Amino acid sequence: MGGIASFAAFCLSGQPFLAVTLPGQAPVPALALRFGFSGGAVDARAGYEETAGGAYVVALAGTDLAARMAGRDAKVPLTVDGKAEGVLSLAGSTKALKGALAACGGL
Repeated sequence: MGGIASFAAFCLSGQPFLAVTLPGQAPVPALALRFGFSGGAVDARAGYEETAGGAYVVALAGTDLAARMAGRDAKVPLTVDGKAEGVLSLAGSTKALKGALAACGGL
């Protein structure tokens, strides 16, 4: 798969989302993401959205994923469909997520 190319948080119609892009992967309908936070893992389903630039999109409403990403962990192990993809740095994530999600009610 080649790892994660990018993460982006955004609001659409007042709802918060996280978009993940993967380099060089043929599109599949959905991916299972697991973030290994120090307080316990958080699982998320990311659906493929061609209209979002070929990103996999996670609906954040009703989850604590954004708050956990903006929390105390500086880095978090990430798996995609059960395969370890490395460690995701969360440096600066609190400010970035608060800004990105402010238009839809924040974290």
